[in-house]
Amino acid sequence: MGIHPESYDIEVDDGNQQWDRFMGYMKTSPDIETQQLFEVYDTKLRGKNYWVVYYHPKSIHGGIVKGGGVTLVIEQQTGAPLLVIHGE
Repeated sequence: MGIHPESYDIEVDDGNQQWDRFMGYMKTSPDIETQQLFEVYDTKLRGKNYWVVYYHPKSIHGGIVKGGGVTLVIEQQTGAPLLVIHGE
């Protein structure tokens, strides 16, 4: 997948709470492309049990880094990646 864990701070989304908020935003977004992307994600994940893991780029000087992260959605039973979303 091209992810080098040593370059990231890794955060596991406890109970998928952040992901659920993100999906709620996408579902109700006024932007048609965002709504379409919601449909793609929702279709891929519907009926599956999964974990969401966020990879945030490490900052050299302790500041906040915008973009460049990766969101990985993993199927609980098999560990297979269901979604890999690269930030910009």
